[in-house]
Amino acid sequence: MNSLRDLGLLVLSHNNLSGGIPGFLKDFKFLQILYLSSNTLEGAVPTGGIFSNATVVSIIGNRYLCGGVPELDLPACVVEVNKERKSGFPLKIVIPVVSGLIGFTFIVCSWHTTV
Repeated sequence: MNSLRDLGLLVLSHNNLSGGIPGFLKDFKFLQILYLSSNTLEGAVPTGGIFSNATVVSIIGNRYLCGGVPELDLPACVVEVNKERKSGFPLKIVIPVVSGLIGFTFIVCSWHTTV
């Protein structure tokens, strides 16, 4: 599709397309009308290029799209923040190792007091 940059009209409605809208479509300088409605597209709608003009882009019927220009009236995209801290030793490793050491110490101390 990237090699079809001279397209003026692109109709891909009702084609059971899934995934994100390819960002390179905004670079199609001659594209005047883009219909992507009634597919299963998801993710952020590109901005710029043809996506700047909501009157020539049809994306209705793709319930998992977000973002884009305000005229598209889509919900804002939610950016998931990775809450895991980037430390030298991840807690997934530190906690089991420390627990093991405490358990080992307890066993050694119990064995030593019985001998």
